[in-house]
Amino acid sequence: MAETDNNKHALQVCRQMRYAPNPLSCGQSGSEAIMRELHLAVTASQLDVAVVSRNCMLLCESGPNIKLMPENITWNKVSCNSIPQIIETCKKVLNKN
Repeated sequence: MAETDNNKHALQVCRQMRYAPNPLSCGQSGSEAIMRELHLAVTASQLDVAVVSRNCMLLCESGPNIKLMPENITWNKVSCNSIPQIIETCKKVLNKN
């Protein structure tokens, strides 16, 4: 897992790859593409949020999974269509601080 400064917000994107007999995982469900698009959206929005790779969150059946830290807000079954909602939540969280 990539570490971030304790004072910095981070969107952790699970990229865990699992293989047979149970290949269901975030990595096989498109988290790599989601991470690229999320990074672009965070940059475009000028948010002070790191986008980092993370290993298994133990929610494979609900993946892809993203977690906003340190608030511990989790999104499951994420797709690129989920990114605007994630960005809006990040804006709200950052405006509270």
